[in-house]
Amino acid sequence: MSGIVTKIDSRNGFIDVDVGFKMPSSFVKEELPEDVKLGDRVPLRVKRLQNPFGEMDVDSVSVDQYRKHQLAWDAIARKRESRELVTGRVLNAVNGGFAVGVSGHVGFLPKNLARDAKGRRLGHDRDATPPIGEAMQFRVLSMTEAGGARNFVVSGPEVETKRQSNFTSNSNHNRARPATGTGKVRTWDGTK
Repeated sequence: MSGIVTKIDSRNGFIDVDVGFKMPSSFVKEELPEDVKLGDRVPLRVKRLQNPFGEMDVDSVSVDQYRKHQLAWDAIARKRESRELVTGRVLNAVNGGFAVGVSGHVGFLPKNLARDAKGRRLGHDRDATPPIGEAMQFRVLSMTEAGGARNFVVSGPEVETKRQSNFTSNSNHNRARPATGTGKVRTWDGTK
């Protein structure tokens, strides 16, 4: 995540950063890059969503970590645009679906778009879940970025369906040869 520098108190050595929560987070000047100015966007990491005082606890993130995180987000966006699948893991159940981890980012898998390990829709079975913790393929349906928060929605997991290998015999040569079909990936919306 990132925040915007809203106040620099040079006399006391504090910098306020708007993280899009109830109130800005304050940092000691040494915790942020030296050349930070008003209006700059700075990389942050959430330590705790709400501490006992009702504030969000955030840490500054190194520029290298921030760049890696940004590159991973850009890669997810490119795969969405080209309709490629992304590799991720179902992390846990959340309200209305499941949290899915993809390249260090957490997305949302709605329950109505979730499938089990065999590619069957979960339906209305309250206890049914996709395989948790296993690396699987997902299709990114939408991505949003607002106020430093990044969200994306996926469907899946996508399961490779294998066609039955049809062997036809050639009586003249007395050998078997496979049909030319190969496995295809089917998605929830029926596209290939």
